[in-house]
Amino acid sequence: MSLFLTHNRICNMTMKSQYSLILLALCLAVVGCKHRYVASEYPITPDRISATKIEGGKDGVRIVAGKASDTKIDLGNVGVHHYYGTHQQLTDAIVKQLASELRSRGVENVSSANKKVEVAVTDSNFESGMWRIAANLKFTVKLGDAKPMELGVRNGSPGTVARSYNGAVALAVIEILNNQDVLNYLQN
Repeated sequence: MSLFLTHNRICNMTMKSQYSLILLALCLAVVGCKHRYVASEYPITPDRISATKIEGGKDGVRIVAGKASDTKIDLGNVGVHHYYGTHQQLTDAIVKQLASELRSRGVENVSSANKKVEVAVTDSNFESGMWRIAANLKFTVKLGDAKPMELGVRNGSPGTVARSYNGAVALAVIEILNNQDVLNYLQN
């Protein structure tokens, strides 16, 4: 008799455990896993940017992260993986990679420099399809006291949300450094 009761308890515990696991899996499917976007620099090959050396940048340039929204937004999702972040994070990522690319072309980021390049992300959205996802960024680039230029990029990727945005950040830097107005400003 006691063996039968013990066997029933084990069976009941196993069923409860199974139901708990099934319930947990259903909750994850409905709610999903939330991830905070952390920028990771996507390498830019030298042939993607036309100016290999910027002659007028010997005095350096101030590269400034403009004021973008700090409001936490849903950047996108793939399956149950939801990514969130802010436009300020994306702005900071562009500024960091822009400074790195300019440094590799002989232009240092100097806080006291007369020339100033200010970048700010104004909008972002994410597209997901059957086989491909894409991150879109709209941003402004302000050269000194001039009126800000509005630029945009779209990065399609078969990867993750984070990789799509990292690629969009790299494309934004490429767009900035291939922009003739930016090059003229930095060269003079």
